Amino acid sequence: MDTKWKNRLQVIGLILLFTFGLKGVLSGYNLLAYENDYLKGNYFHTQGFENELHEFIGYLSLFELSEVTMETAKQEITVSEHEIEEHRFRYGNLADQIQSINLQYEDQIQVALGTDNQEVADLYIAERDKKIEDITNNFRDDDHVREKIVREKELRIEEHFKNLENYRSRFLRYKEMFTYYLKDSETGNVYTNLNLTNDQAIEEVINEKHMMFIRSYPNSKYGYLIPNDFGRRIDYPEEIDFSHYEKTYTGHIAVSKSLPATNQIIAEANNFKKIQMLLLIYTLVSIFALALSIYFYKKHV
Repeated sequence: MDTKWKNRLQVIGLILLFTFGLKGVLSGYNLLAYENDYLKGNYFHTQGFENELHEFIGYLSLFELSEVTMETAKQEITVSEHEIEEHRFRYGNLADQIQSINLQYEDQIQVALGTDNQEVADLYIAERDKKIEDITNNFRDDDHVREKIVREKELRIEEHFKNLENYRSRFLRYKEMFTYYLKDSETGNVYTNLNLTNDQAIEEVINEKHMMFIRSYPNSKYGYLIPNDFGRRIDYPEEIDFSHYEKTYTGHIAVSKSLPATNQIIAEANNFKKIQMLLLIYTLVSIFALALSIYFYKKHV
């Protein structure tokens, strides 16, 4: 009886060992087959890091590289004839709009008159007549309509730049992750978060000795840095035209070796190493388990 139980336990153990080993080997094969990020040399070669870099470039473009301010955006507002006509007939022709305004105030005026409150009735009448005058001027004067359209666009631009400030904290977080030195190819203006002395060459700071990652522009794969090519994370109102603001930049974006372990990008890089090591150990143990199970099977068959 003991021998049967012993043999049965050996069979179960052999099956478990084989299953564990086979699962680990297949997992390793899947990593190879699908080019998993953890097969790459380090975190800075992964798509995850590439996404972070693109995100940073987008915010850098918004808050530092961009020459578009609220004032310049307002100055470049244009109004087409089509927009004037659309605004003028947005709620129907002149007669329809006047009728609609009269209907809006008719009940309020009658109630005020019914309670002998002439003062309130006069207020409603004055408000109604002012709106009618405004609508009438829409159909008489293009400039009257143009001014209102411009103000609508200005309000949308103001709202955009107000909302843009909600993203500034993210940009500041990315500035703590990346070191950058970029030069406008056309104007020569430099944008950087480095404190360089007048006679200090950028190569003395951004090099393999001090940085764990460096991407230089231009390069054979990415060419010059063109922020608009990375796509915008924020929806801009159509009033802002970026076509004549597109610029190219030369320089470097890097990750410093001096960043603290608490920095997000360093924490992600260290976590990547840990998972990478665990996967390696798991795969090696699995191969060993599979080989051991095959060895014992052949030995007892």
